[in-house]
Amino acid sequence: MIQAAKRLDDAVRQPDDRDGLLAAARLNWKLWTIIQADILDDESALTLEVRQNLLNLSNFIDKHTVGIITTPEASKLATLIEINKNIAAGLFDSMRNAAAAVSEEKAPSDTASVSSDDTISTSA
Repeated sequence: MIQAAKRLDDAVRQPDDRDGLLAAARLNWKLWTIIQADILDDESALTLEVRQNLLNLSNFIDKHTVGIITTPEASKLATLIEINKNIAAGLFDSMRNAAAAVSEEKAPSDTASVSSDDTISTSA
Protein backbone atom coordinates (compact mmCIF):
# COMPACT_ATOMS: atom_id res chain seq x y z
CA MET A 1 0.00 0.00 0.00
CA ILE A 2 2.79 2.40 0.97
CA GLN A 3 4.82 1.38 -2.09
CA ALA A 4 1.86 2.15 -4.36
CA ALA A 5 1.41 5.54 -2.65
CA LYS A 6 5.11 6.26 -3.16
CA ARG A 7 4.89 5.41 -6.86
CA LEU A 8 1.87 7.69 -7.20
CA ASP A 9 3.70 10.43 -5.33
CA ASP A 10 6.71 10.04 -7.62
CA ALA A 11 4.38 10.45 -10.60
CA VAL A 12 3.00 13.69 -9.10
CA ARG A 13 6.55 15.01 -8.81
CA GLN A 14 7.14 14.30 -12.50
CA PRO A 15 3.91 15.52 -14.10
CA ASP A 16 5.39 15.53 -17.62
CA ASP A 17 6.09 11.77 -17.45
CA ARG A 18 2.75 10.52 -18.78
CA ASP A 19 3.94 6.90 -18.97
CA GLY A 20 5.12 6.99 -15.35
CA LEU A 21 1.82 8.47 -14.24
CA LEU A 22 -0.16 5.79 -16.06
CA ALA A 23 2.11 3.01 -14.76
CA ALA A 24 1.67 4.24 -11.17
CA ALA A 25 -2.11 4.46 -11.58
CA ARG A 26 -2.26 0.95 -13.06
CA LEU A 27 -0.08 -0.48 -10.29
CA ASN A 28 -2.39 1.02 -7.68
CA TRP A 29 -5.41 -0.31 -9.56
CA LYS A 30 -3.90 -3.82 -9.54
CA LEU A 31 -3.34 -3.56 -5.79
CA TRP A 32 -6.96 -2.60 -5.21
CA THR A 33 -8.13 -5.38 -7.54
CA ILE A 34 -6.29 -7.85 -5.30
CA ILE A 35 -7.94 -6.27 -2.26
CA GLN A 36 -11.34 -6.60 -3.95
CA ALA A 37 -10.74 -10.30 -4.62
CA ASP A 38 -9.72 -10.85 -1.00
CA ILE A 39 -12.73 -9.08 0.50
CA LEU A 40 -15.11 -10.93 -1.80
CA ASP A 41 -13.71 -14.28 -0.66
CA ASP A 42 -16.23 -16.03 1.59
CA GLU A 43 -13.40 -17.05 3.92
CA SER A 44 -12.24 -13.47 4.51
CA ALA A 45 -11.47 -12.81 8.18
CA LEU A 46 -12.80 -9.26 7.92
CA THR A 47 -16.18 -8.32 9.35
CA LEU A 48 -19.02 -7.76 6.92
CA GLU A 49 -19.02 -4.03 7.69
CA VAL A 50 -15.30 -3.66 6.97
CA ARG A 51 -15.67 -5.71 3.78
CA GLN A 52 -18.54 -3.51 2.59
CA ASN A 53 -16.61 -0.32 3.35
CA LEU A 54 -13.51 -1.58 1.53
CA LEU A 55 -15.61 -2.69 -1.42
CA ASN A 56 -17.20 0.77 -1.65
CA LEU A 57 -13.76 2.34 -1.47
CA SER A 58 -12.49 -0.08 -4.13
CA ASN A 59 -15.35 0.87 -6.42
CA PHE A 60 -14.49 4.55 -5.97
CA ILE A 61 -10.84 3.80 -6.75
CA ASP A 62 -11.86 1.90 -9.89
CA LYS A 63 -13.88 4.85 -11.18
CA HIS A 64 -11.26 7.41 -10.19
CA THR A 65 -8.49 5.39 -11.84
CA VAL A 66 -10.46 5.06 -15.07
CA GLY A 67 -10.75 8.87 -15.03
CA ILE A 68 -6.99 9.16 -14.60
CA ILE A 69 -6.29 6.74 -17.44
CA THR A 70 -8.78 8.54 -19.67
CA THR A 71 -7.39 11.98 -18.89
CA PRO A 72 -3.97 11.62 -17.24
CA GLU A 73 -3.35 14.52 -14.87
CA ALA A 74 -0.93 14.35 -11.95
CA SER A 75 -3.29 16.39 -9.76
CA LYS A 76 -5.82 13.52 -9.83
CA LEU A 77 -3.37 11.22 -8.04
CA ALA A 78 -3.54 13.06 -4.71
CA THR A 79 -6.83 11.36 -3.81
CA LEU A 80 -5.39 7.90 -4.37
CA ILE A 81 -2.23 8.76 -2.43
CA GLU A 82 -4.25 9.91 0.59
CA ILE A 83 -6.48 6.84 0.52
CA ASN A 84 -3.48 4.50 0.39
CA LYS A 85 -1.66 6.34 3.17
CA ASN A 86 -4.74 6.33 5.41
CA ILE A 87 -5.45 2.63 4.84
CA ALA A 88 -1.79 1.76 5.43
CA ALA A 89 -1.74 3.81 8.65
CA GLY A 90 -4.87 2.04 9.85
CA LEU A 91 -3.36 -1.36 9.09
CA PHE A 92 -0.15 -0.41 10.87
CA ASP A 93 -2.09 0.74 13.95
CA SER A 94 -4.09 -2.51 13.93
CA MET A 95 -0.93 -4.59 13.80
CA ARG A 96 0.71 -2.52 16.53
CA ASN A 97 -2.37 -2.83 18.78
CA ALA A 98 -2.55 -6.58 18.17
CA ALA A 99 1.15 -6.96 18.98
CA ALA A 100 0.73 -4.94 22.17
CA ALA A 101 -2.20 -7.11 23.23
CA VAL A 102 -0.16 -10.27 22.67
CA SER A 103 2.75 -8.79 24.64
CA GLU A 104 0.46 -7.96 27.54
CA GLU A 105 -0.90 -11.51 27.58
CA LYS A 106 2.61 -13.01 27.63
CA ALA A 107 4.16 -10.55 30.09
CA PRO A 108 4.73 -11.96 33.57
CA SER A 109 2.77 -10.37 36.34
CA ASP A 110 4.53 -7.54 38.18
CA THR A 111 3.07 -8.65 41.47
CA ALA A 112 4.05 -11.76 43.37
CA SER A 113 1.84 -13.34 45.93
CA VAL A 114 3.13 -14.96 49.04
CA SER A 115 0.79 -16.76 51.37
CA SER A 116 1.23 -16.64 55.14
CA ASP A 117 2.20 -20.32 55.09
CA ASP A 118 5.24 -19.69 52.92
CA THR A 119 8.57 -19.25 54.58
CA ILE A 120 11.73 -17.86 53.07
CA SER A 121 14.95 -19.50 54.02
CA THR A 122 18.20 -17.55 53.94
CA SER A 123 20.43 -20.49 54.76
CA ALA A 124 22.23 -22.36 51.99
